[in-house]
Amino acid sequence: MYRYWGDRVCKALYADTDFVVNLCSGEYTKLWAPYRKRENRMVPCRFLVCKSGRLRCLATASKIARGKMAQFVIKNHITDPQQLMEFDWDGYVFIPSMSTEEEWVFGQMLDKHL
Repeated sequence: MYRYWGDRVCKALYADTDFVVNLCSGEYTKLWAPYRKRENRMVPCRFLVCKSGRLRCLATASKIARGKMAQFVIKNHITDPQQLMEFDWDGYVFIPSMSTEEEWVFGQMLDKHL
């Protein structure tokens, strides 16, 4: 798959922008990320759930949350990446204290300590 697509996916993603919010799984990120240029910014979103008193990234929950965020983008006609910080599906909210410019973190606010 990677050899077939080469840099075409990356070129298409950055054709009209220099900023991409990455909601892909790691497998699909590997398809285009190696071709990303320094000036092409990419920020992945990580989704955490509270399990046994700790925030954890659970594969199935993350997959569902990524899909719901994509739906949020489409439904709300999001054009400014900063608007993603308003995402609040199923208790997930943006956690500024855990986020960086290189990764945005969303967690289910089931624990009052977040």
